[in-house]
Amino acid sequence: MNKRRNQCIHCNYSYCIKAGITSQNKQRYQCKKCKKKFIGNYSYRAYHKSTNHNIQQLIKEGVGIRGISRLLDVSKTTVLKKILKIASKVVKPPIPKNITIEIDELKTYTQSKTNERWVVAAYCRETKKVRISTKTCV
Repeated sequence: MNKRRNQCIHCNYSYCIKAGITSQNKQRYQCKKCKKKFIGNYSYRAYHKSTNHNIQQLIKEGVGIRGISRLLDVSKTTVLKKILKIASKVVKPPIPKNITIEIDELKTYTQSKTNERWVVAAYCRETKKVRISTKTCV
């Protein structure tokens, strides 16, 4: 029984034993704690630890599913599944109830009537915070 100082990808336990090889001659390991099997180094990029983080960053930058697939060299189906998995872990922020918010809007023009601008201000009485948003209409 050969022990390898390798962390389990499922539970991060530090001792894993060799558990055979795959058909591609890659070493397979089994965790002593959770008994799950895994391969030491995957050749498919979707299994890399940084893939989920990279997908999150690219989504934040506005890159589409096909673009992410092309950039990370992963299939579109895998990208979509990982996005859904990441999205299921997102916790919705709590929405406080019984809070009075005052909202005011202002329409103005800059330099000419074609450059229309809206200014929206929201004021919360309880927290005394003001949020201002400006939007240019084209």
